[in-house]
Amino acid sequence: TLFPKHLEGPHKGKYIDLSFGDLLVLDELDAQIRDTFLYIALQAESATKMQILATVSEIPEEDGYAIVTSFLESLPNGYASSLKRDFIRRSKLTSAGGDLYMGNLIEHYLDEMPIWVLAEIVTFGPLLSMYRFCSIRWNRTDMLRNYYVLKPIKEIRNACGHQNCIINGLTRKESLGRYVTKEVRACLMDSGLASTAAQKNKLKNPRLQQLISALYFAKGQSSADREMMGRILLFRNRTLSVLDRYVSPVIYPFRSSLAYLLSVIDTWFPIDRDE
Repeated sequence: TLFPKHLEGPHKGKYIDLSFGDLLVLDELDAQIRDTFLYIALQAESATKMQILATVSEIPEEDGYAIVTSFLESLPNGYASSLKRDFIRRSKLTSAGGDLYMGNLIEHYLDEMPIWVLAEIVTFGPLLSMYRFCSIRWNRTDMLRNYYVLKPIKEIRNACGHQNCIINGLTRKESLGRYVTKEVRACLMDSGLASTAAQKNKLKNPRLQQLISALYFAKGQSSADREMMGRILLFRNRTLSVLDRYVSPVIYPFRSSLAYLLSVIDTWFPIDRDE
């Protein structure tokens, strides 16, 4: 939780310095985080799809149908069977599980599916599995490195898409065996954002790992995506207002996590503050 509780006395069990107004402010911040990072994650998902399709079109000997067969055969039996059942369910428009938007396309290619159809109909998880498969098949180490950057972005995409609370957990320091990739860490180090003990502790938080991985992706896209930059600026400004509001030392860990995220944004993005 963001606010500590009284451990004893007449207010034992109640939150310290917390009002209903605080809850509204924090809810607005959380909504801004979801809006910003869902947009970034959707752009990452689209870029993943486009890189697969662009690369396969550049390989004359690659068969767009055979690669899907090979991909499905490479998956664990349970995973492959689950995907195929999902395709069958979505292809039946007259049933409750039919896919109104993709059902006809799935039905047309159900028996033999090309990669451009598969990339269009699967969610981000299977798309990433396909991306990893292609990186190995084509001996593309750059894609394989990028795959590990995209994995945490998929997680924050799902959390934002399902309206999960993002900020309630930003202060935890357990990595759960997860870490930002070497590329992300190197970029943080070069920016002076991963050298102190305090900064390294921040990178042990799984939610911050996911948010920073998304910002790392956005860093490579922002110059060409004004909408993305606009959302990042809105999130930055709302975060600043929250930092100005909450100065109590009892919530220092929360303020510190937000301040670190803000320092990543201010360092990585040449944002015009007057826009």
